[in-house]
Amino acid sequence: MKVGLVCPYEWTVPGGVGNHVRALAGELRRLGHQVDVLAPAERPVLEPGFVGLGGSLAVPYNGSVARIAIGPRTLVKVRRALARGGYDLLHVHEPLSPSVGLLAVANTSVPTVGTFHANLDRSIALQAASPLLRRLYHRLAGRIAVSVSARDTWQGHFGGTMAVVPNGVAPEFFAGPQPLPGWNAGGPTVLFVGRLEPRKGLAYLVRAFLRLKPRFPAARLLVVGRDRGHQQDRAMAMVPPRLRPDLVFVGSVPQADLPSYYASADVFCAPSLGGESFGIVLAEAMAVGLPVVCSDIGGYRDLVRDGSEGLLVPPRDPEALAEALAGLLDNPARRAAMGQAAAVAARRYAWEVVAGEVAEVYRAALAAGPGQVR
Repeated sequence: MKVGLVCPYEWTVPGGVGNHVRALAGELRRLGHQVDVLAPAERPVLEPGFVGLGGSLAVPYNGSVARIAIGPRTLVKVRRALARGGYDLLHVHEPLSPSVGLLAVANTSVPTVGTFHANLDRSIALQAASPLLRRLYHRLAGRIAVSVSARDTWQGHFGGTMAVVPNGVAPEFFAGPQPLPGWNAGGPTVLFVGRLEPRKGLAYLVRAFLRLKPRFPAARLLVVGRDRGHQQDRAMAMVPPRLRPDLVFVGSVPQADLPSYYASADVFCAPSLGGESFGIVLAEAMAVGLPVVCSDIGGYRDLVRDGSEGLLVPPRDPEALAEALAGLLDNPARRAAMGQAAAVAARRYAWEVVAGEVAEVYRAALAAGPGQVR
């Protein structure tokens, strides 16, 4: 089968949807399919099977910033790529976002599967565009949501059937990665991984960390992720100078190195404020065998069972966050038991499992034909 995977976001900027598409393309090729990836790209991309759709524009989206491509020139590029591709099936990610995915859905006659990643509580733009988007939504021959929360968002707006197929976790997270050299020699480590932007809740974790320090003087907070909007400076300003060496920012790290950062921690913490549809960082931490402390929000509740793989706490509550972290740091046996439960649960997210489920949706979409799902 020849599949066109359409990513709506700038390919040269790291991001969750792009990482998902890249990994899915590799797994589908391993299964014997011919796969192209179609996406906006500001500069030439040398990856085999990549089809560039022109430059992109940064726009605010769901509490973050997305680089998308839309407009007459982009439409011409999308139509040309689809005509040249000769695809048996298109798989469009975020098919209703105002970018190349929406243009692809509107301009193809082959069976099309859409994967919905976003979990939107309320969106004025979505409400305003509902008549047009509803028609495109019902043109899809198959629909996938990455979580129950994402499914509920889109079914709540447009109805219809939708399979839940989660994001996948790369094999290196399951392979017993080694800690960073020398890192485990110090005190207990709490790890945060994610973009440094307000909705990820790092400020609340820093406040919780300050509450932990009197009880765990050697504790460290390790922060991995690209800074957006001087969040590192704001976090450091919250911490007394004598404690700043224990708040370690390393910025973005190569994907191949990321498992070692998880393996260097005792507890993983995701204090996001909302708007999360899945939480790939939770699944990655669990695959490494880390217990998780995270906000009790939609998307995260789909992965973590409170008291089993980790602990759920109210968002925006640094005191509850500190108490949950302290309860694990102070109890190695409980921490180990939760880490083992997390590793078992994470097998659900191995790419070989996820790609197999995606392929099942493809087969059903091809059998149904364009726009036959309801």
